[in-house]
Amino acid sequence: MPVYARAGVTWLWLLDPLARSLEVFHLLDRKRYAQEQTFVDGEVVRASPFDTIELDLTAIWDALAPDEG
Repeated sequence: MPVYARAGVTWLWLLDPLARSLEVFHLLDRKRYAQEQTFVDGEVVRASPFDTIELDLTAIWDALAPDEG
């Protein structure tokens, strides 16, 4: 994450398909990130800075699941 901070990326979303989580971070003073939100499993997400859009995490986890056929 330090590389993104140096580049001035103000928001980071970290998706972890194994933990089935989405963590949202916001850059403070161009040096470090503060964790703003955490979502897990099948939550319907409205996450900054795109909080006008609803995102269904179940759809993401299903899309990332390996084919069992």
